[in-house]
Amino acid sequence: MAKFEYTEKHLIDIRNHPHLLGHIANKPLLTQLHSQWIRYVWEAVESVTLQAHRGSYKTTAIIIIGAIWWLLFHPDDRIAIIRKTWTMAAQVVKAISQIMQMPEIQMLFKYAQGSYPTMKTKRDGVINFNFKSTATPEASIQALGLDASITGMHFDKTMGDDFVTLRDRLSKAERQKTIEVIREISTNIIDKGKPDAWIGTPWHKYDGWSILPEPEKFDVKRCGILTEKEVEEKKRKTLPSLYAANYDLKHMADESKLFADPTWEKWRWDIVGRVSAQLDAAFSGDHTNGLTVMAKKKDGRVQAAGFSDPGHVKNWIPTVAKILERYRVKTIYIETNPDKGWTAEALRANPIVRRRGIRVKEYAESQNKHIKIASNLYEHWKNIIWDEESDMEYMEQVVDYSEGQEPDDAPDSAASLLKRHFSTPVVEGNPLWEIR
Repeated sequence: MAKFEYTEKHLIDIRNHPHLLGHIANKPLLTQLHSQWIRYVWEAVESVTLQAHRGSYKTTAIIIIGAIWWLLFHPDDRIAIIRKTWTMAAQVVKAISQIMQMPEIQMLFKYAQGSYPTMKTKRDGVINFNFKSTATPEASIQALGLDASITGMHFDKTMGDDFVTLRDRLSKAERQKTIEVIREISTNIIDKGKPDAWIGTPWHKYDGWSILPEPEKFDVKRCGILTEKEVEEKKRKTLPSLYAANYDLKHMADESKLFADPTWEKWRWDIVGRVSAQLDAAFSGDHTNGLTVMAKKKDGRVQAAGFSDPGHVKNWIPTVAKILERYRVKTIYIETNPDKGWTAEALRANPIVRRRGIRVKEYAESQNKHIKIASNLYEHWKNIIWDEESDMEYMEQVVDYSEGQEPDDAPDSAASLLKRHFSTPVVEGNPLWEIR
């Protein structure tokens, strides 16, 4: 055990400045601002909300260090940590358990409570400490996810962290589901008179934040954690809607967007025909690779999946081949304008493509990109059902598309495939699409 003796002054300093506990736990980037956040959230006597920009250490400070700090002075409390999925919440609980085993933290708890902290119960997403003297079904710390049942439990402190994600931005159904679970948590798992707290970033005007109290906001300017150079770099590499949500904590209006609220469903092999794909290859700059997979459904609509990658296409070809194999693609289209056919040849040489007999068809594109997207993709948008396994980064590009904005490789890939894969426009409810 560490050869260090804590004093009453140390304990008082940590009580008043929780970020100092973070320094003991080897989190040296936490500052007095993080102490302000921790105390604002954990000492609240009513429901509180706080938004802070991406990369501001809000989860590290408020949830991880904050939970340890709270238990140092309130050892009998039951804490629920709620994230979008149970797996995400369990990862946070695991991080807490690792810090609790640090010699410096062990010594601190021994000084404050008279004995070293041990975990009477420790399994994925659940920790029960020896310093908890009350006998309750709930543990000291427990992970919960919006994707799992949360009924029948009650906690003293309920911490919602990153409970709204990019998926809420891209799915109306997901937004509604999130709102329903937040209401369930607020009414059924919090003991009467106990507060709940919600921490994260916004994604959509009508996401889960819309039913919560107005949050205390710490955008990139107010925090001052990132330098001006870092902020400019984030702006350069991030889609405007993504930057607005993650750093300015604002929503970009969807009213002017061509491709709002995509429809989601699991890919179903029993109702689709021949599967084709299109690869929009990236080589440099701010462009990304875009891979679209599509097949006609029996009802005339289109089942689709989209994937993206920020690197050079040559490094992504093995992954592309695996995706083509997974979706049983028969033909993939590749534009020859940017690389004179290099990508097509590299894909043909891939062992999976050769073994599966996937046809690689090259074409030269002459149509204006924006016209292609605004006509082909817009015309069929309401009849496309997107696979739930699609990359969210790909879908963000599609939903955020506007003329002249980059990257636009995902909507370009989707529009290009629609242009070549189907010869007649879709008529809702009428299976008229013919596959070329």
